[in-house]
Amino acid sequence: MASDFAENELDLFRKALELIIDSETGFASSTNILNLVDQLKGKKMRKKEAEHVLQKFTQSKWLIEEGEFTLHSRAILEMEQYIRETYPDTMKICDICHGLLIQGQSCETCGIRMHLPCVAKYFQSNSEPRCPHCNDYWPHEIPEIFDPEKDREATVSKPNKKSSRSRQH
Repeated sequence: MASDFAENELDLFRKALELIIDSETGFASSTNILNLVDQLKGKKMRKKEAEHVLQKFTQSKWLIEEGEFTLHSRAILEMEQYIRETYPDTMKICDICHGLLIQGQSCETCGIRMHLPCVAKYFQSNSEPRCPHCNDYWPHEIPEIFDPEKDREATVSKPNKKSSRSRQH
């Protein structure tokens, strides 16, 4: 990653990463990221240039832009150790698989957190889902388990229709 980007561009990525890690939703708005441009070290960057840099990180699959920015799965996989070491007090961990959690669901009573795929698997045959920690009712929508075979069959039978499966971290 470092060789593809200038030092001030990497600093912008670190600022975006911090906003994403600190947020409850796992997203950071472009406005919030761009407002940090004045705090960058080294060569100054205009907001228009910073927008271009964010697009570079998106094209390189370090960030995803869905109205707001979040980490691409590539960034999560390649940077998990760095995130764990750099943000130990603010990073979130899935209480089921113990992996780094950027987006997911949490219990409204005890606060445990779970990735969406972990939620789906944990509650798959449970008509009344309860928190695995405090046993309170789980009020969130339970996502479907991703089944690659089922997804492939749907794609083969309807070639013009794109999969409606959403990205989950």
